[in-house]
Amino acid sequence: VSVIPKFFLLAMFFCSLILIVFFTSTSASYHHLLSENKGEYSLFIMWGEEEGTEENGVHFIETPESFNNSKITKKHISHDLKAIQTKYPKLAIEKKPVFIIFDHKRIVLKTYDLQEIVYFLEKDYQSGTSK
Repeated sequence: VSVIPKFFLLAMFFCSLILIVFFTSTSASYHHLLSENKGEYSLFIMWGEEEGTEENGVHFIETPESFNNSKITKKHISHDLKAIQTKYPKLAIEKKPVFIIFDHKRIVLKTYDLQEIVYFLEKDYQSGTSK
């Protein structure tokens, strides 16, 4: 057996290993934010400081009714932009407020516009109930 085929096989092995590690780390970085089942959503919300009201030292945020969509089975809420940017760099969150909808495999919608996510959820809910 010559040296060239051994080198080629070794190079292919390392390239395959690098690809496996890359794709595993890409999907695993926010894996627990994904919904658990097909046909369901997980919602990640990071409100801005200007959102909500303060009463007796407790911060209240009124969420749109569409956030109670029956397809949303998990909700994650945060306020700390720097901590989330550090913990989930692959989400590439630039500012807040931010709203991210995940299905069981990937990000379905990422937006900084509250009206856009409300529209998406209302449209999705209506299409799901008309079937």
